[in-house]
Amino acid sequence: MRTLTFISLLLAASFLQAQIDTRIDAPASSASAATTPGTDKTSDSENTKASQQMPSLAGLQAEGGSETTDEFSLAGQVVGFADSRARQTAQGSQFGYASQVGGQVKFRHTWGQASFLTQYAGGVSTGDTANLGQNYQEVGVTQLYWHGRWHFMAGGHFTYLPESNFGFNVFRSIPDANASLNSAGLPGQTVFTQPTTQMHETAVSEVDYQLGRLSSLTMYGIFSRQSFDNRNLLNTNQIDLTVAYNHALNRRDAMAVSYSFSEFDFDNTQAQLLTHSIQFFFQHRLGPRFGLKLSAGPQIRDFQNIAGERTGLRVAMAGSADLDVQLKKTHIDLGYLRQTTSGSGVLVGALVDQFSISADRRLGRALHGALSMAYAHTSGIESFPAALQQSYNALYAIVKLDRNLGRNMDGFISYGVQVQGSQTVGASVAYPTRHLLTIGLVFHPQPVRLH
Repeated sequence: MRTLTFISLLLAASFLQAQIDTRIDAPASSASAATTPGTDKTSDSENTKASQQMPSLAGLQAEGGSETTDEFSLAGQVVGFADSRARQTAQGSQFGYASQVGGQVKFRHTWGQASFLTQYAGGVSTGDTANLGQNYQEVGVTQLYWHGRWHFMAGGHFTYLPESNFGFNVFRSIPDANASLNSAGLPGQTVFTQPTTQMHETAVSEVDYQLGRLSSLTMYGIFSRQSFDNRNLLNTNQIDLTVAYNHALNRRDAMAVSYSFSEFDFDNTQAQLLTHSIQFFFQHRLGPRFGLKLSAGPQIRDFQNIAGERTGLRVAMAGSADLDVQLKKTHIDLGYLRQTTSGSGVLVGALVDQFSISADRRLGRALHGALSMAYAHTSGIESFPAALQQSYNALYAIVKLDRNLGRNMDGFISYGVQVQGSQTVGASVAYPTRHLLTIGLVFHPQPVRLH
């Protein structure tokens, strides 16, 4: 019944798709327009414009709006790697070398009260070991539609990767291709698995209804499947259904409350994980350069282990925090996320605490620097037997320098490190630290305006 409900929601929204751009760094003018008093009788065009700016704090936050420019853009890159994961010997890790050719395509089109966006990133690699000669593919699609008080969105995201997607795009200096879907709301991994081909497919659909000048109702569903070309890793299906109420308190503040249901199913096992969550959201603009977004609430877990035994209901806290700071030459984003996940293919359900920081700074007219770090503690929810209870600590950090070499070309060099350890009852394991040195050229011709 739950699956049928989700499929019905997805099909209904596939005919009429749209959603609001409610990124935390949205201009203050959007919030101002949403809270400006007006007459009760407005034209359809005025109503549509106002409703596009209505906050959807608890939604999936896809791009949209009549401001969107129709364009087509194409970019490419040539990259060389020095990777310490190439060989593991008795004396330790030895570097291997690989080269990669990749590209990105982005197409955006807006007509009437609809908008379509698709992005693709892919590349082929060759290296002196099988671990390094791996290809990747990533594509995202979002279709939006808005009419009066209604907003509809349907989209999807697909990745084909040679390793864990935890920091993959940043670590490999590859642009995201998520078609503006909020990645924080999409399932992912927080454990560095051994090199193996993996696919991750996600379909999403959202409906928003504007209740008034300051309030809106959001409903969305997500179906996700994660599969591995390795029998030692668990393939999983995940369904999420959410309903939320959003309200703008004033020009700087907004709040929301949501209820979510999630179901995790694991291939070839009797294990199943069900969660019920209530989240309270709050967003505050500290000024034109600062933004804060918080969420927290209880989560009830109902878990059936691999032996088919129900372990009883458990209550935990879930939540998130994000601080966005835009200074004159520097942009900083701090994030925290606590959520229940499928277990990244290595655990049968997990509770994740993830911290992240990203910063970029303009160092001169042609030089730009960036730093990205993330740490994740992934702990198993239940285990059978209990002695096998396991947790993982994963950390990655990347420093990158970009230099503009012309109107349509940049050069960059980056250094990244991955560190991971795991613990069981009475034992711990440290994995070899991975180092990756990357140098490359990026070609980005000017986007082509379609009209």
